[in-house]
Amino acid sequence: ARRILQRHLVDVVHRAMLEDQATWTHQITRCQQAA
Repeated sequence: ARRILQRHLVDVVHRAMLEDQATWTHQITRCQQAA
């Protein structure tokens, strides 16, 4: 059970990182367009 939970946690963290990266890139693009 612990193994599945650990795998799930890694998946969630990975997905969160990807989403965070996407928003970060989006903000940078907006900043560059504004400048």
